[in-house]
Amino acid sequence: MVQLPEPFASIPIYQIRYPRPSPIHEFGTNLKAATRVPNHPELRVWMKRDDQAAPMVCCGNKYRKLEYIIPDILSTPGVTTIVTEGGLQSNHAVQVAAVSAKLGLECVLLLDEQAGGLDASENPEIFRSTGNIQICQLLGADIRVFSGSYDKDSVLAELRSTGKVPYWIPMGASMHPLGGLGYARCAFEIATQEEELRLEGTGRFDYIFLPCGSGSTLAGLIAGFRLLEKSSTGGKRLPPRQIVGLTVSPKEEQEKTVLEIARTTGGHIGLDPQSDLNLSDVRLDHRSHGTGYGILDTDTERSLREIAIQNGVLMDPVYSGKAAGGMISFLRSGELEADARKWGHAGAGSLNILVLHTGGQTVYSAYATTPTTA
Repeated sequence: MVQLPEPFASIPIYQIRYPRPSPIHEFGTNLKAATRVPNHPELRVWMKRDDQAAPMVCCGNKYRKLEYIIPDILSTPGVTTIVTEGGLQSNHAVQVAAVSAKLGLECVLLLDEQAGGLDASENPEIFRSTGNIQICQLLGADIRVFSGSYDKDSVLAELRSTGKVPYWIPMGASMHPLGGLGYARCAFEIATQEEELRLEGTGRFDYIFLPCGSGSTLAGLIAGFRLLEKSSTGGKRLPPRQIVGLTVSPKEEQEKTVLEIARTTGGHIGLDPQSDLNLSDVRLDHRSHGTGYGILDTDTERSLREIAIQNGVLMDPVYSGKAAGGMISFLRSGELEADARKWGHAGAGSLNILVLHTGGQTVYSAYATTPTTA
């Protein structure tokens, strides 16, 4: 069990995931052999499987976030309908639809077909009808597809006019006031697993790579690890842990958005939002998002294939696949060596890397391509 300090421990949570932490396993040796980090011969690369964290469909990072939002839903008088938004193939939408069904509530999904790769798809009709949207239909969601823009307030007013009581969850649950709590808790979970794994070197994961979309997964980890640092007593001083968000789409001022969410989260869990969390805490790498959100570019496709062949792991083309691909490039380019020295890891011997698998494999069929013939 994860031990949280107060006031974090007293925040209500509704368990969706398994009671045990999501598993962590080591990456295959082929990846390590191809990296160039000469001063860290004991480089070890691990993956945390949040795609295996819960028994429900499309398991992934949004269930962690929703665990802290559900108590607020249930405490809101008369709620009949959960309403949320996302791209046409949104992982968040599937998980909200699954949670709605579990709670016996209706679900309305506002999906933007211009967000998520439809224009770049080789088979637009397959993209519109398979993958996550097909699962949302199976879950009984009321799916409303828009093109580019929609009036959320009009949808909510329409529901109220028919006697419904809607509960709004913004995209990815990120801008919800409770949206970052799930991954703040995950920071403590990772710390518990570090002790169990008995990692060499610093005894912890020196680098954590994860995809960054709407921002609350990264923001939650930043706030959680900061609280963990403040809660720890004694022990030797270690180099700062590097939490690297690899962006999945080009967005302006994304660092500021992540910081805003981290500060909101920090205020809930016992941090001083202004003094404990700063823009320098937010590290984003903008080189892996390719040509746009949800577009399967050549580099990501190559990474997905390599990871599948070498590790037997299927990642998704929108989030975790891009993050893992960015991590692989970071290791193979030799950039990690200079970066590790910059942050004080020189001479540490063993360097421990973790990549977070945030789920989303159910979208894969929407990216079907025409088979080539010999």
